[in-house]
Amino acid sequence: MLSHNNNIKWNLWLTMLESAIELKNAICIFINKNWDSMQKDNLSCNKWDIIHKTIAILRPFKDIMKSLKNDSTTLNKILQSMDFLIEHVKSQQEEHAADINLSASLLIIWFAFDKYYKLTDKTPAYVSAFFLNPML
Repeated sequence: MLSHNNNIKWNLWLTMLESAIELKNAICIFINKNWDSMQKDNLSCNKWDIIHKTIAILRPFKDIMKSLKNDSTTLNKILQSMDFLIEHVKSQQEEHAADINLSASLLIIWFAFDKYYKLTDKTPAYVSAFFLNPML
């Protein structure tokens, strides 16, 4: 069954899109069998390509969240991970600048992520972790 969630959480959307890719053949068969009522909802090759691109955009978020879910995670690792994700989003924005839909989605990701990134400046523990790290 195709995963489904109405919550706006990147990892949940990623899981849903990955399951769609795994079920692509079944989805295509279903659309073909129900073509009369599914014409406007058909997933063209271009739309499947967008799903693959979206997975590539979201996967680093999931990978980083997974890597930070352990007892050895430090505030410094979180800040470094956030910096990595900023660079990832910037590179994806450059790569997909010509695609209006992906550019708009990346902008939404940027604003949502930036909201949380800015909170680190207001949290004394994060600021201390940054200034007390001799590597920075």
